[in-house]
Amino acid sequence: MEADSNKFIGGADGPTSIVFYNNSHKLSISQRIQLTINNLKRRYWARRIVPGTHSLEEVEELLSTKYGFTEVDVSGVEFMEEYQQMRTTFLLEDMPELAADSSYLSSTSDDVGTIIKNLELKLQQERMLAESIPSEVYDIDFHKYIRRGKSQNDEMHIIIERTHEYIGGGAGGSERFIREWKKIMKNTYLYYGVSEEDIKTKSQRYKELLLELIL
Repeated sequence: MEADSNKFIGGADGPTSIVFYNNSHKLSISQRIQLTINNLKRRYWARRIVPGTHSLEEVEELLSTKYGFTEVDVSGVEFMEEYQQMRTTFLLEDMPELAADSSYLSSTSDDVGTIIKNLELKLQQERMLAESIPSEVYDIDFHKYIRRGKSQNDEMHIIIERTHEYIGGGAGGSERFIREWKKIMKNTYLYYGVSEEDIKTKSQRYKELLLELIL
C-alpha cells in the first residue's frame, strides 16, 4: 500500500534552504556509493544531451495540453504569497547590495532556535524592502501551474519565471504520484532543452538540465 503523506520538493522552489552540518563529518560508505552512482549518471547523460530548445511559453503550453496542468489564479492569496517570495529572492540576486545585514547570523551561538529566529528576522526585513519597491521599478514574470490526482492529497505544481528563465516545482501525495511528477519534470527540462552554445560552455541552463536528469 502506498502512503498518502509523502512530499517531494524540486528545483529551487523555496526562497531559502537551511542546512546545519559538521565540518569534520566524513562520508559514510553508502554516501560514497551514492556519490559514485551520481558521477556515473552525470557522465552517462552528459554524452546523450543533444542541442534543441523550446521557449518557456512553449513549455507552459506543453504542461497544459499534454500533462493537464492548470494555471493558478493570479488573484489568489497563495499565489500572491509565493509571487512575493520569489520576487524578493530574485530582487536580492539582481541587487545584492539591498540584502539585509547578515553579520549577526555568524554569531557564536549554537542554539538552533536563535539561529532560525535571526534568519527569519533577516528574511522579514528583506521582504519588507522588496515590497517597498514598486513593481514598475522591478518585477518578475511569475506563473504557477498545478495538477491534482485521484487522492485529495495528490497535488503537483510547476513554477515558471520567464524573466530569469526559472523552472521549479514540487509534489505531495502517494509515492506513485510523486514518481509521475519526477518523470514530468525530467521531460519538461528535456523539452526546454539546451543549445549548442549551452553544451559547449556548460551554461547554467545545461547544468540544470543535467542535474534534473541524474536525480
